[in-house]
Amino acid sequence: MVDVIRRLSLLNEAARALTSELDHDALLDRILDLTREVFGFDACAILLEDQGELIIRRARGYDEAVVASFRGHPGEGVTGRALSRNEAVVESDLSRAEGYVAGVRGAVAEVAIPLRLNHTVLGVLDAESREPLALSSDDIQLLQAFASHAAVALHNAAQHERLERHRAALERRLEIQRILARASEVMLSSMSCDEVLDEILALAKEALRFETCAVLLLEPDREHLVLRAAHGYRDDWRELRIPVGRGITGEAVKTGAPVVVQDVRADPRYIEGVSGGRSELAVPLRVRDQIIGVFDVEALVVGAFDEEATEMVVFFARYAAVSLRNAAQLEG
Repeated sequence: MVDVIRRLSLLNEAARALTSELDHDALLDRILDLTREVFGFDACAILLEDQGELIIRRARGYDEAVVASFRGHPGEGVTGRALSRNEAVVESDLSRAEGYVAGVRGAVAEVAIPLRLNHTVLGVLDAESREPLALSSDDIQLLQAFASHAAVALHNAAQHERLERHRAALERRLEIQRILARASEVMLSSMSCDEVLDEILALAKEALRFETCAVLLLEPDREHLVLRAAHGYRDDWRELRIPVGRGITGEAVKTGAPVVVQDVRADPRYIEGVSGGRSELAVPLRVRDQIIGVFDVEALVVGAFDEEATEMVVFFARYAAVSLRNAAQLEG
């Protein structure tokens, strides 16, 4: 009786601890810590359902190779049966357990409890033991109550993360709108060409969150590109003349279309503009039907230019081209 009261007290404390944690990864760790503390299991794991499969999201004391590779299915093995039956499954002799996948070296017994939220099973709380398990009905009920608290906490954490992502996305949209509004002001301003380029590049860096971008313009002979303005590029690029059709930037002029290279080390056309550059995007600067240069961005990571980033660079290339045309007309 004393042990039951102690566990109920610990369970109550565990419930409060779980509901106060909203970070999903930290919550997974907390659930396992409490499982060991309240129930005394040395080895335990949380498996969550993902597109019809059970995947181990966190584990204590399990074989690392199993944690990385395990994919369970409803009705298969101990955890799969707990998932499909929506009830606790206890195996006191794993040598006889149907479909058992060894997760803990030397384990002889296992208990799997569904993580249930109303009528939905989110996954399974699993524990393996190297000693025989003598679980009473009270023990099972306590485990089920704990698993229910864990399921609610996991659901709340997931909801919190979705709301945070939504809030961050809204803030990002507002930030982009502000930057684009400023770019529109620059486009209609009476700034000089050099001032326009410096402002456009600064706004592009802020919007794209890349440290390196540049504008290259065609020389009067329209056969070479030269660097007109840059943030983060090597100093010797200012002396470089890139023939049309050569390099990523020259290819953009030749084809008249954006050129995206997600891994510059795998592309022989690449001309290094940034020390440690790993990906590049070059967009033609077009005024009416004439290409006047290239808006170029490099990143220090492979695969930096997703669809959103590419669209944003295209936007800034348009702003830069029109701004340059307007500034040239004012200066001329």
